[in-house]
This record gives sequence, C-alpha cells and structure tokens, in this order.
Amino acid sequence: MGLYKTFFGQRVWPAPILRLYYPFFFSGSLAYFGFAAAHFGMMNDPNDKWDKIVDNAKKSTEDNLAFNAASIWYEKEVYNKGLNPFTYKEPAADDSHGHH
Repeated sequence: MGLYKTFFGQRVWPAPILRLYYPFFFSGSLAYFGFAAAHFGMMNDPNDKWDKIVDNAKKSTEDNLAFNAASIWYEKEVYNKGLNPFTYKEPAADDSHGHH
C-alpha cells in the first residue's frame, strides 16, 4: 500500500472545499458578526424598553408603599377620634366653610 494522507486515522482525499464554499463561509461569518454587533449595540441603548419597564415597576412599588403607609396613618387618626375608619368620610372642603 502506498502513502496516503490521513486525518485522525482516517484516509482523506484532496477536495476543493475552500474554493467551492468560500462565499458561504464569508457571508455566514459576516452575518454572524453583524448580528452580534447589532445585538450588543442594542443592549447598550440608553432608551432600552426593558429598563423603562423595570424603572416604572420600581416607582409604582414605591408609590404604593407610600400610599399604604399614608392609608394606615389615616385609619389610625380616624380611629383615635373614635370613628370607624372604613365608613368615615371627610366633609367636603367647600361645604365646611359655607361659602358658595
């Protein structure tokens, strides 16, 4: 048997792979790295939609916590006056002075 080329112990034959497929290698690499660059460019966008959603959720949570604290304080104040905090209604501001 004569000498032949091997690759990991397997006999191989010369084939013009690069000459046939270089346009696909080039375009595939260009697409891969192009999409990767676009992806990372959008990830660093200061107007990122997800960041706005998270910020709005945090602000809403803070607002709700403040509202709950104010509600608890109001219920305690009304209860300290001897009234039921769940049925008590404040008099309207324009009715209390008698001015029209």
